[in-house]
Amino acid sequence: DELSRGGGRLLSPDAFARAATTASEGIDQTFDVPANFTNAGWSHVGRYSSLDVVRAAAEEGMCGWWGLGGSLMQFCPSSRLAFAFQTTHVSLGVAPEIPAAHVLAAALRCAA
Repeated sequence: DELSRGGGRLLSPDAFARAATTASEGIDQTFDVPANFTNAGWSHVGRYSSLDVVRAAAEEGMCGWWGLGGSLMQFCPSSRLAFAFQTTHVSLGVAPEIPAAHVLAAALRCAA
């Protein structure tokens, strides 16, 4: 109930840090870009974005999922931002360059 009113926490800072720790690195076979995945299965793929604000947030620990269809979900602890974007169509761009990344960049600029 507290979360629905804009408060509360799903994970403690320590639990989030453990979940966001890189567990594996390699080449994403779908997008042919470097990728790494955390203990929770999230990715820091934003590090490879051409959008400065997205790349900077990823370097500060932002992580989450980027979907092949163009959707994304990201957590950015430094700005206390959680962001999700669901498309109404399939976008086949390279994950860090999908249209949703531009909406994420705008949200990050607003949160700064």
